[in-house]
Amino acid sequence: MDEYSAEGFASDADKSNLVKGDLKSSILPLIFGIPAGFLSSLILSKFPERGYFSTDYYIGQAFELQLIIFFSFLCSIPLCYLESKRFDISFKDMILGSTICTFLCLLLAYGYIILPLMLIFYLQWLWMCYFWQKKYIPAFRYSVWLLLGLLCGAIAGSIIALSSL
Repeated sequence: MDEYSAEGFASDADKSNLVKGDLKSSILPLIFGIPAGFLSSLILSKFPERGYFSTDYYIGQAFELQLIIFFSFLCSIPLCYLESKRFDISFKDMILGSTICTFLCLLLAYGYIILPLMLIFYLQWLWMCYFWQKKYIPAFRYSVWLLLGLLCGAIAGSIIALSSL
């Protein structure tokens, strides 16, 4: 009996579409996410108090974080392509995972309290970085890990960009 079968992992023969993360899987999303945060902060600073960008409206508060999430998704497409080629896994599954995670994060961004939401993103991503590197995961779950890392990098990039403006 395989040592991984008792823990619910696939055997060696079934690992064709599974990924075991490494240090590069934890660092690349941050590197790709920081430009997304810079770009979203640049757009928000260029268009102050106009329509959805207005801070007077409730939707304007939610839209600031949604813009970061949207640009993180756009940065996740080349990252998913590179990682699918690196690990020889399904690019379609990775895009599907990124799309569903983006949709759920966009819905979560409608909450008015943004700071706890950002802390949840960071804590969840740190938990994934610690535990998911130790086991084989499917491409769908790997793309969720990458997208949450991109979000953490984008939030950090937007904080850096706003502090330098």
